[in-house]
Amino acid sequence: MLSMDDAIALALENNLDLEIARYNLPIADTDILRVKSGAATRGVNTGIVQGTPGGGVGAIGNTGANGGGAGGTSAAAGGAGTGIGGIVASTLGVGPPLDSYDPILTSTVNLQHSNTPEAIPILAGAPSLLQNTGTVDFSYVQGFVTGTQLSVTSDNSRLTTNSIRSLFQPQLNTSYLVQIRQHLAQGLSFSANKRFMVIARNNREITDVAFRQQVIFTLTQVENLYWNLVSAYEDVQAKQRALELAQQLGSNTQKQLNAGTMARIDVANADAQVASSRQALIASQTNFQLQQVLMRNALTRSASDPVVDSAEVIPTDRMEVPEVEPVVPIQDLISEALQNRPELAQSRIDLANRQISKVSARNALLPTVDFVANYGGSALVHRTDSSL
Repeated sequence: MLSMDDAIALALENNLDLEIARYNLPIADTDILRVKSGAATRGVNTGIVQGTPGGGVGAIGNTGANGGGAGGTSAAAGGAGTGIGGIVASTLGVGPPLDSYDPILTSTVNLQHSNTPEAIPILAGAPSLLQNTGTVDFSYVQGFVTGTQLSVTSDNSRLTTNSIRSLFQPQLNTSYLVQIRQHLAQGLSFSANKRFMVIARNNREITDVAFRQQVIFTLTQVENLYWNLVSAYEDVQAKQRALELAQQLGSNTQKQLNAGTMARIDVANADAQVASSRQALIASQTNFQLQQVLMRNALTRSASDPVVDSAEVIPTDRMEVPEVEPVVPIQDLISEALQNRPELAQSRIDLANRQISKVSARNALLPTVDFVANYGGSALVHRTDSSL
């Protein structure tokens, strides 16, 4: 026994369209984490999932036009597809190139031993030149939203050889360099350097609004399914009553034929009416079974469950038309729609993203002028040692 409230509660918990839409929320959170490192946004497909069979308008099983995204999603704002309203999203996020805001640490360790026979041993001071080389390098690079980049490098090497011509045993070389680079024209913009962070946060907000839109869309489909189920159930009841009346009429006609007050042709007509009513009942029962299947599909996660698959779904609510329906002026309805429709909220946030891209694109048109400061040093350390 299923009421409308039960159907809505089960849809909110189990409907697979809503389950697909829920994945967009952690995807948007991950995109925010990605752009904090200085990477570009990947965007979130915040379109409507239109995969509930039978929930559309028109023929049985109509689901609406599916988009090219996952789960049949349609393209929408937030970096998905071409954007709502046919707006091209190719310029979203343009601007000057960004440095990595996460520190990049690299290190290289290299150990090498070589044994090289000498054609003229007197030049090398040994018949075979033996060398041991060790290298340890380190670098640190990090960018900042001010357009600044800091880099620190350190190179260290150690060399030993059996050559008597070498004055240093071992030979130690070390150097370091600290460099600061600051953009003075292109890239000198907080808004341009933080554009992906702001866009990703706006996309997260768009995802929240889009999920609310998905809930509205899915529950509307479930309500359509429910009233289709009610209509099919009532139609079965009406066809059963029609069959009972036809059978009663056929029985009365047979009795009148036996009494001699009815022609045989009237009995044949009554039997034809019974057969026609039985055929209509079978068609109505088939449609009712189909509506039950569509309803179970919309309210469960697994249609292959034998318990769910064999369960009868009987609607308990009936549509009631109020005696007095309030009349709301059309302008009030339009104003309420402009304030509450999630599509408009998504468009407003998407417009803010495009304004950010507009400012960043202007900054990218400036010439590249950088201030670079270096500070470093190098040293040669050695000690006399005849051993290799």
